[in-house]
Amino acid sequence: MIDSVRQATSIVLRHPFATGFLLVSLIFSAFIALDVRFGGKRALLEIFMFSPRRILYRKEIYRLISPFIYIQPMSFMIILDVVLLYRAIVDIEDHFSGRRKSDFYKAVLFLASFIEIISSLLYLLPVNARIRIRWLGGPLVISFIYFSSRLPLNRTAEIRWYGIIRLPVAYFPWIKLFTDAAKGTLEAIVGGLIGIFAGHLLYFFTIVVNDPEYQQARNARRNLQPLH
Repeated sequence: MIDSVRQATSIVLRHPFATGFLLVSLIFSAFIALDVRFGGKRALLEIFMFSPRRILYRKEIYRLISPFIYIQPMSFMIILDVVLLYRAIVDIEDHFSGRRKSDFYKAVLFLASFIEIISSLLYLLPVNARIRIRWLGGPLVISFIYFSSRLPLNRTAEIRWYGIIRLPVAYFPWIKLFTDAAKGTLEAIVGGLIGIFAGHLLYFFTIVVNDPEYQQARNARRNLQPLH
């Protein structure tokens, strides 16, 4: 028992970003749930949600960060998201552990920035076709899960879904997208697709481009002579 506690403590201390992010997300989600349950209003939701117009015209810069700390309403699914997200972030941090620590935070910044840029561009669509991605925590979660599933250490790994069904880790981004789609909101579906696209771009630029086989194939294409 003591060894298990020490091992868990060691993991938490080695991964401060994962621990801090998830704790803040859970606490914030709990405050939101209490505000909606007892206050009868969505005041906190409106104050912290993503709004490019308010960021640009009202200089509410905090909205660049606050939308990421809200994953979804308090429910059993948020516990599942937390478990998957913690595993994904730990795997990603371990993947970057052989490099400078700043490389990991650059990866996080890339994912967050890409999600915000695409979500902002959706506001430029005509009013009848506009899609508002008000909370960016969901897309960020699925981007982490997708990138983690493409890491070499997870290509053949498996995990238990709900502790019962054993599935390859590579399936989990799409399972997460399916569960988001089951909510029936276009925002959840589009947000999930944005997160997967962001995770795939990070995978391409950090893993595929540096793969020797990819570099050999690219050099071979460059050396091909055009037929006359």
